[in-house]
Amino acid sequence: MGVVGCGNLYNDILNKKKIFFPSLLTNITYPLPQTNGTVSSMAYHQGILYMGGSFTLVGDLSGGAVFDAVSGSKPANVSNLRIKGNVFASAPDGKGGWYIGGFFSNINGKARNNIARINADGSLHEWNPGVDGLVCALAVDGDIVYVGGNFTSAGGHQRNNIAAIDSDGNATSWNPDADNIVQTIVIANSHIYVGGGFGAIGGQERLGIAILDKSGNATSWNAHSNSGVSTIAIDSNVIYVGGSFVTIGGQSRNNIAALDSDGNATSWNPNADGSVSAIVVDGGIIYAGGLFHTIGGQIRNYIAALDATGNATSWNPAANEPVDSLFIMGNTLYIGGGFSQICGEERHYIAAINTLNQNLLTWYPALNSEVTTISVGGNNVFLGGSEWLAGGKKRCCMAAVDLSSGNVTDWNPNPNSLVITLAVNGNYIYAGGHFSEIGGQPRNCIAEIDLKGNVTSWNPNADNVIGTINFHEDQVLVGGSFQNIGGQPRNYIAAIDPDGNATSWNPNADNPVYTIVVDKDTIYTGGMFQNIGGHPRNYIAALDLDGKATSWDPDADNLVCTIAIKDDIVYAGGMFHAIGGQSRNHVAALDLSGKATDWDPNADDYVMSLDIDENTVYAGGNFTSLGGQSRRGMAALDLDGNVKAWNPVNYFDVYSLKVIENSVFVGLVPPFWFRFIYTTGLISLDAQTGEYLWR
Repeated sequence: MGVVGCGNLYNDILNKKKIFFPSLLTNITYPLPQTNGTVSSMAYHQGILYMGGSFTLVGDLSGGAVFDAVSGSKPANVSNLRIKGNVFASAPDGKGGWYIGGFFSNINGKARNNIARINADGSLHEWNPGVDGLVCALAVDGDIVYVGGNFTSAGGHQRNNIAAIDSDGNATSWNPDADNIVQTIVIANSHIYVGGGFGAIGGQERLGIAILDKSGNATSWNAHSNSGVSTIAIDSNVIYVGGSFVTIGGQSRNNIAALDSDGNATSWNPNADGSVSAIVVDGGIIYAGGLFHTIGGQIRNYIAALDATGNATSWNPAANEPVDSLFIMGNTLYIGGGFSQICGEERHYIAAINTLNQNLLTWYPALNSEVTTISVGGNNVFLGGSEWLAGGKKRCCMAAVDLSSGNVTDWNPNPNSLVITLAVNGNYIYAGGHFSEIGGQPRNCIAEIDLKGNVTSWNPNADNVIGTINFHEDQVLVGGSFQNIGGQPRNYIAAIDPDGNATSWNPNADNPVYTIVVDKDTIYTGGMFQNIGGHPRNYIAALDLDGKATSWDPDADNLVCTIAIKDDIVYAGGMFHAIGGQSRNHVAALDLSGKATDWDPNADDYVMSLDIDENTVYAGGNFTSLGGQSRRGMAALDLDGNVKAWNPVNYFDVYSLKVIENSVFVGLVPPFWFRFIYTTGLISLDAQTGEYLWR
């Protein structure tokens, strides 16, 4: 069994190699499920939010989750954990639950500052010491929890980087007072072994590693590492250590070493060429994980098994990215890190190996980001890391969320590619996009799906992408990049009847159509076209029921991506700089004559989505300024064009935006560099205050 701490992750934070945002959504206490990709469209029906996009996984955004130790599934008797932040350390509590530490602020809707206890059923224990900084290491001895990290207060008392906390959540008198970060703690032989980046601890100069007694004093043992120690494992009287050092115990040792009871390095010398983050020992075999590529005299990528002589065994899992955490229970070695392949098979961030035959097990929880700590309690495994989709449900490009519970439903049409648009009519959800199969049926770019997730026989069979769907009476109006649909030639826009056939309505656009909105018997449309409905119309037009362009002609100078209508005013967003005879940057309001009104928010970049709730126009896109105010990606405007105080904290582009009752649901698109370090797809906001809501 092993307990590991922050390891190299702390150094990554300091060096800005990785960026963690545990408190981006500061007002959230209970989240909607998140996706591992873009949510490009939403539709709502009878309490269910349907979403489409480019994701493959939907689940709870959390810094940790519990999984069955044998099956890898979420245990039926364990409730969902929602940890707002990152978990870097964990340890079994001896009662089937876990102590966890890291950099978080809230668990299951209750405040917890960087340390907490989770019961065996996934509920939050009342134990609440509070730590004012990063927690990297935890070790349990009866009712006492030893805590290491980078903090100045723990359990209600001043404690520098290391503390002992009792069952009531109070710091004991034990106070070694480390002068820098403590990254790992192990209890053995009636002593507390600690490693980290400190130079003094327990009242003595001790560089990187020390042994402390139960009074908090450093013993005479002094191995003196020249750099940080990230992990410690004890086997009898041998102390195995890993980190980023080059000398320790009086000898040259690269990143891994064995120390004796006098603090001297033994002859055991695997000589790793990169830092070692995790070590566990089992039956004379020393398992090591980290950032190395050679160790024990052999090429071993990120993980290796070492024998008593310091040589690598023949076992060679060859992970393709770093290993951050190891935990051994019985004959199972659990492995966590940033990898997506190990033992020649696909395993994203977590894997398990049988130590008897060294075979990779089928155990494989669904995760989408790095695992930094592993602990087994009872029949279950706790996994922690940066906020990821914990135990998410596989949902390719479409999913449904029950807004009363926040749970992902069983509705699962499973298209084989991107869904761009969704719309609801009666008890059917219409999907458009780039797919060729959905619900196990061939459907090119458009389909009709019932409330059970079954695809109906309705099949217009478009020959290219469907980007927008709306309705007029019993007809389905569609726009996109197609040139044939419903059995007829139709350029970029069409009306489809209940049998899936194209009607005679044929505006015949000359370029793709991005949005269609119906108001009474007028169909407003925007896109890339310069001719539609038999007339020149630049990027925006109004069509009648015969498919002809009306006299309404705002004449935009660039793309129109989105349209919304309120009280005979047409609100348009896109990439234009002039529309309706006026200079208007990216967003405008147009009257029934096609002229721009005085409403002029003047966005500094494109507007992709608009929705209106009573007297408020909500806008989403790529802008950073609107109405003379700083607004990143989303804003609320009144009908006079003034920017409201509504200003949610946001770092991302907004692809889709929908107002439902008193909430604004937003589909986010992280900038390209951000997608590798933060998972998000869907958020909900209070329509009045802009506060983030957790359903």
